[in-house]
Amino acid sequence: MPRIITPRSIVFLDEIESSLHPQAVVAFLQMLYELSQSGMQFFIATHSYFAIKELYLLAQQHHMSIPVLSLSDTGTPAYDDLLAGMPDNSIIDTSIHQYEKEVDFPLGNGYAQRA
Repeated sequence: MPRIITPRSIVFLDEIESSLHPQAVVAFLQMLYELSQSGMQFFIATHSYFAIKELYLLAQQHHMSIPVLSLSDTGTPAYDDLLAGMPDNSIIDTSIHQYEKEVDFPLGNGYAQRA
């Protein structure tokens, strides 16, 4: 039996960002969006804020539901939809925290003062 991908295929992808340049991640996720329009389903595992943000932008641009399952230290999974906004999880929280640190330095607030 030949191994082919059809419009009814389900494809699992793990950590796409580990082997791709950020521009290639954007192009790849655009391709996956186009393929999903034919009926294909994709399950993507990632620890990348960049990949999650790009999926969020695709959901907003195309008014499309993109469900997200986030795992945490508590063991209780959180279910979100990127159409409704960015999920509340440790990847997003860490990225926001890093951004806040960066913004604080030019403002003279110094990160150490906020901790």
